[in-house]
Amino acid sequence: MINWPYKTFAESFRHMTYWYLVLHKEQESSLVSNMKLMQEAGYLDYYQGDAPLLDLYSYAEQIFNENFETGDTSNISEYRDLRDIFFTETDSFLKGDAVNMIIADIDSVLESDDVPDDVKSDYALLRNEVPEIF
Repeated sequence: MINWPYKTFAESFRHMTYWYLVLHKEQESSLVSNMKLMQEAGYLDYYQGDAPLLDLYSYAEQIFNENFETGDTSNISEYRDLRDIFFTETDSFLKGDAVNMIIADIDSVLESDDVPDDVKSDYALLRNEVPEIF
């Protein structure tokens, strides 16, 4: 005989609305789009992990698409692990020291006597943008 632990109806399973799933997908899509923009701007060069962040995400999506097409779920744990690494590393990157390193590099350009004034003004604008991006 199986003796299941008692739970109320509300605690018996996870309740999630369809909207929550849509919102989650939209937020993920927005995050990845913003990360691509950061990569184009060179900000992801300051990431110091083992593999480029967007490569992790792309590989995970490749696994998902292959699984979806073939129905083979034997490597679904690898997919989950890659996504976990991507989101954990992205969180660490965005909350970490990258912004300070970028600003330090910009400050060194601004303090240099070898840089023309028009370039310095562009870097000064960029310096104000960086904290808002992170």
